[in-house]
Amino acid sequence: MPKPTYMLNNVEALYPKLDQPYHFDRQGGKNKQGASVPCAATAQGATYQVNFKMTADQAKAIFKSMAEAYEEDKEESWPALTMPFTKTEDKMFVGKAKLPASFDGRPTNPPKHYDASNSPLDAAFQLSSGSTINLFLELVSYNGSMGNGVSLRLRAVQVIKYKEYTAASPFDTQEGFTQNDTESGTELDAVFDTGEKAVVEEETIEEPKVKVSKKKQNAPKPEEVDLASLLEQFDD
Repeated sequence: MPKPTYMLNNVEALYPKLDQPYHFDRQGGKNKQGASVPCAATAQGATYQVNFKMTADQAKAIFKSMAEAYEEDKEESWPALTMPFTKTEDKMFVGKAKLPASFDGRPTNPPKHYDASNSPLDAAFQLSSGSTINLFLELVSYNGSMGNGVSLRLRAVQVIKYKEYTAASPFDTQEGFTQNDTESGTELDAVFDTGEKAVVEEETIEEPKVKVSKKKQNAPKPEEVDLASLLEQFDD
């Protein structure tokens, strides 16, 4: 039986990882504290995914469709559906859409991308945070060792407004040379003009201290609430 689908329009893309499969690596990222990193499609936990930011009305509408899909598939032993989105300080809501990079050991096709005129985008296109997008989603109910809920399986993305991509630097901000700094050039010109040989003392740079994060406490199990109570959270 086909899964229900949902078209979510005009939301803001956050941290898209759609150009290739990614998975979480506990030793990835800065200082090896854990991060999502590129991987093979068949690697454990490999997905294509994008977070998205939406209004309260958008969140309420899609949640109602998710609740209906869950009730349709729900077995007697399944717990009640809980709030799937994170509320932000500006009273917006953040959700996540993803697609497993493989099924039964076979790689899946990445989500298709289209521009505003509905023309397919090149396979090398890389979506960036801050872009305005439409999402075509498949609603997949689940219950198991990883919890319960409705997965928003990403099938296609339409880019309505594209925010130019800027590659993130792997470095932290430091005191020192900037591209508009003219002092270093002035000193060098003075040395070359007099013919004197400059003696450059080696600067001692302290190794940055690595902040070790404490282990997170196990999150308490959320209380079961009914649909009416959940929907009230979107109206605050």
